[in-house]
Amino acid sequence: MRIIFMGSPEFAVRPLKLLLASFHEVVAVYTKAPKPAKRGKQLMETPIHSIDIIILKINFYMII
Repeated sequence: MRIIFMGSPEFAVRPLKLLLASFHEVVAVYTKAPKPAKRGKQLMETPIHSIDIIILKINFYMII
């Protein structure tokens, strides 16, 4: 099965890793773009960024 995965929070990391390890084909991963946070306004990435794959970043989610 070809899958497009969308997620940002910490609890989305485990399902994504399981999908990547399965026989399914993950064709794209979308997550929120890094945003400035804390005092230094450094860009904070989502937990999904910790996985070593190419990620497509979006600035919003559109629910259809």
